[in-house]
Amino acid sequence: MNTWKLAFTNMKKSVSDYVVYFITLIFGVAIFYIFNAIGDQALINDLSESGYEIVQTMISLLTGASIGVALVLGFLIIYANNFLIRRRKKEFGIYLLLGMGKKQVSRILFCETLIAGLISLGVGLAVGILGSQFLSFLVGNFFDADLSQYQFRFSLMATIKTVISFVVMNLVVLLFHAATITKYQLVDLLSARKKPETNIVSGSWVNLILFVLSAVALGYAYYRVGFRGNEIYMKEMIRLILIGIVANMVLFRSLAGFLMEAVRSLKGFYHRKLNAFVLRQFCAGLRTSSITMGIICLMLFATILSFVIGFSMANQFQGSAREKTPVDFSIQRNDGVKVTDYFAQVGHSFDEWAKNGYVEVPVYAHQGLAFEQTVGGFIAGLKEQFPRAIFWGYPAEVMALSDFNSLMRVYGQREITLLEDRYAVACTFDIFRASRDQALQSGLEIPVGDAVLKPEYTSCWDEYLMMSGISLDTGTIIIPDEVAAKAVEEGILVAQNYIAAGDFKATSRSEKREADDLINQITVGGDKMNYAMNPGDQHMIAGTKISIRESNNGLAMMVTFLVTYVGVVFLLASAAILSLKALSESIDSQGRYDILKKLGCGGKMLRHALYAQIGVFFLLPMLIAGIHSVFGVSYAKYSLSSLLSIEAGYGILVTCIVMVVLYGGYMFATIRSSEKIVRI
Repeated sequence: MNTWKLAFTNMKKSVSDYVVYFITLIFGVAIFYIFNAIGDQALINDLSESGYEIVQTMISLLTGASIGVALVLGFLIIYANNFLIRRRKKEFGIYLLLGMGKKQVSRILFCETLIAGLISLGVGLAVGILGSQFLSFLVGNFFDADLSQYQFRFSLMATIKTVISFVVMNLVVLLFHAATITKYQLVDLLSARKKPETNIVSGSWVNLILFVLSAVALGYAYYRVGFRGNEIYMKEMIRLILIGIVANMVLFRSLAGFLMEAVRSLKGFYHRKLNAFVLRQFCAGLRTSSITMGIICLMLFATILSFVIGFSMANQFQGSAREKTPVDFSIQRNDGVKVTDYFAQVGHSFDEWAKNGYVEVPVYAHQGLAFEQTVGGFIAGLKEQFPRAIFWGYPAEVMALSDFNSLMRVYGQREITLLEDRYAVACTFDIFRASRDQALQSGLEIPVGDAVLKPEYTSCWDEYLMMSGISLDTGTIIIPDEVAAKAVEEGILVAQNYIAAGDFKATSRSEKREADDLINQITVGGDKMNYAMNPGDQHMIAGTKISIRESNNGLAMMVTFLVTYVGVVFLLASAAILSLKALSESIDSQGRYDILKKLGCGGKMLRHALYAQIGVFFLLPMLIAGIHSVFGVSYAKYSLSSLLSIEAGYGILVTCIVMVVLYGGYMFATIRSSEKIVRI
């Protein structure tokens, strides 16, 4: 009983030391519960079959990510407890001096850890249960579920996972405590000397050389990924990643000595106010924690990169789904058979679905005009980016002007006008569009039968022939009707038929979904179909508003949740470790601040020094991680450009908001706690 009472008393006295620890654990428990409880929310059962499958896939990914999250949180708990033990070495030494045994001290730590763990677990689960209800609404909103079916749901499985993970992590902490207390001698505890990381380098010249070498290595890696990304393959990418990691660690190892010498040379700045004191404090802290700072910088880089790319991709998926689905359905068939004829064979007519009629148009494969001829000399850039592509010599796809415009009228898109000897290009695939735009601007002429056509426009027509979640149309040549009619007479073949309609006749959500499901079943087949003639013909692809939006919104949701889950945990871990390191430095600096007070330094000057010291401590790894991210984002955008054109602006905005709120919040909390520690 005395042990428990002493543990409670100790925690009350050390409550300021436990603030960051409690906040981090509560956030960790809440996030762990929230993302493991998604599958048990009531609105999930109201999703369509495709939406339900997407959620199940996401749950599988999050389950795998939970292992990594648990490891990060476990490391964070051990690190935080190590800070608390180091903070109280003198206290433990006094216990031993008064006659306590090391087992009794370990029991006190056990009780304190158990109390802190139970409080954090209870509060974290409460926050997580409330947060999971909000997440349930988000999932339902992504899939346009019936939110009126919402019911409060408690996930027993997520609770069990969270409790088990948390118990295992705390058991590891308890073993760590026992081993730590056992190895300490009484003299070590009473002296409470800080044992810094071994500083393997010393001397201004050594620091300068290492700093320059690391900067050069990082510059080389930046140049390769930022300006020569198209030349990088897997082996070199692995090599560049290793170079970046090593250079980053060496940079932080040498930075303290380099900064000290560089700033000391600026006499006016160095001797102004308390700048010399701040610089020495910061460099001393950086010198004893350079490895930790280097790792945190890499974690922040991974967090920023995943946030920017992830949130940008999610926004692009959702935006594309909204922009590329102006009508309820469209279909493409690629064997020359008309779509309407095939549907009639299986007993259906588009008149039963289309409210305001429909239109079907052909696209031809012109055997006398190869794909590469429509790009001219600018095909070289495409061949470099797609070295394994084999369709350069395939017949180009051409389309009559009136047919193209009839599709555009259905979609509500822009129509084209052409002179009798001109052509235009419709292309939605960004990489191909760039090369095609260059060809059009150069005035590239193309032969179509007896006619030689010139470009009508200097850029591609960014319009689609069929609705799709991702824009991958490599280019269709739009030619005058007279030229197309003559080419048909000469025997060019139909490559594809496209059909598009406006709105469904159905008005209710359930009826529209039934019509949507039936169209998709006819075009892609499946066990639910029971047609007599070739069910689920694989020559057809359907692009329907409901399926495209569900698919894209599902991808957006998976990406958003995954990067949020992993990224926030990494960010919390980084901020919490920095906070604990800064608080530890403040504890060690109490005597120095007392001396400054006796020398006449006012509170304003001391606060300025403290703010500067902690601010640089937090902002330096973030600044370097931000520089890494500029080139990392550039390469990631290029790598994904063959599938998706990413505009990083939205991702950068969301990332900045998250960083300011979470990272800035930890920095502010650290400053407030440090003010109390040094008694300013």
